[in-house]
Amino acid sequence: MTLLLVAGLLGCFKPWEELVQLDFTDVPFDSSLVASTDARIRTLETGLPCPDGTTARFYAVYRGEAEGPVPLALAFHSGAFDYELDPTATPDSPLYDATWRAQSRMSRDWADQMVWESLGMNPATVLASEDNQGALAAALVDRGVAQLWPGNCWADLWHNEEGFQDNDSALEGFSRNGRTFAWWMVRMAYEEGFADTQGVSLPFQASDELFLVGLGDGGRAVIELLTHEGLPSVKGALVDSVPDRLSPYLDPQNDLDQEAQGLARLWPTDESLAAIDEWSLHAIALAGSGPAPVPTGGGTGTGTGPTDTGSGPVDTGGEGPVDTGGGGPSDTGGGSAGGADGGGGLDGLGSFRLPERLALVWSAADPRQPQATTADTAAVLAEQPGTWVMDTRLRGHVFSNADSAAAGALVDYLLTGTPGTIDWQAGASTSADEESDTGAR
Repeated sequence: MTLLLVAGLLGCFKPWEELVQLDFTDVPFDSSLVASTDARIRTLETGLPCPDGTTARFYAVYRGEAEGPVPLALAFHSGAFDYELDPTATPDSPLYDATWRAQSRMSRDWADQMVWESLGMNPATVLASEDNQGALAAALVDRGVAQLWPGNCWADLWHNEEGFQDNDSALEGFSRNGRTFAWWMVRMAYEEGFADTQGVSLPFQASDELFLVGLGDGGRAVIELLTHEGLPSVKGALVDSVPDRLSPYLDPQNDLDQEAQGLARLWPTDESLAAIDEWSLHAIALAGSGPAPVPTGGGTGTGTGPTDTGSGPVDTGGEGPVDTGGGGPSDTGGGSAGGADGGGGLDGLGSFRLPERLALVWSAADPRQPQATTADTAAVLAEQPGTWVMDTRLRGHVFSNADSAAAGALVDYLLTGTPGTIDWQAGASTSADEESDTGAR
């Protein structure tokens, strides 16, 4: 009997190649916060190399039944700041491969987990100091706004763009490309043929209604795009708990030496560090609506950047220079926004200007960053037309992604320009005493 049972079981087994393979590249957005029954998440891989030898991924959130061009939000996760304590350490050193964070954030695996956490879909908590339930992604998709969520495997505060705003690659031994990847999201949606060069097919067509969303230091990506030459006109932007002005991290009185060391890797010249606050919403607001020069980038970049016509070589993970899309003044991209009227495109009109609508969520009681990083910015933005500035006054960090009511009101503001009413106490918040995303205290 036993032999017959074993033989029967063996007869049921099939070789691995004949088994049905589960495909997680396109899955339902299965969250209790999502009302839409056709909301989906698709994983898309590029050839842009991560420091760990993998290639960077991004994620599309969309409605499967949508027809025609749809509004697009580019959304950016928090926590993208890390560095090796001593890149010159030898294998026999206790600092060999040791990073500032307990778990290295310079890997695709970490970046992927952080995107899924931002969507409220990661089974384990990545950042205990934030309460990410995916409320913003749910509110956006339910209102018909598709999204692209890139994973930042370079932990560079979304600032570095190889060949234009270089990190200290001579010391670190690799190039960081957070700003490159943020810009690639624009190119994927609006530059004709660019997605094809990466073997990517977006599951939707983007209209010329473009929005930007940044959680925590993901708000730095919003800043970097608003200062990027060639950016299409941005309809609206939301930043929640962004460390806007970075100079407080360099102030010895704040006792943030480790943070300052990390910033010096990303802005590796004395000149760039001295001008670090030029990369801020504060600086953009003060520049007004008239033309303003793009601030000088970090590293070996000159501040003008290479000219990109949208047809240069694209890095696919092999050898050779990375085409970052440039940052130069004559970057036209050559594409169109894909809307019904063919408007938009990489025309440069959005460069170094506030969007038509801007929502800033912050807290004077945020323990995760010096108050000076945001307080002055909030005061300046409150005087600007088309802005909605909210001090939640809660002890916490990133308030809108766990509160469906707040997320809905913020997304409605981006779409309509009409501020609503938010009871922040209802969205009770985060374990603010845990490790911070930027290391701030």
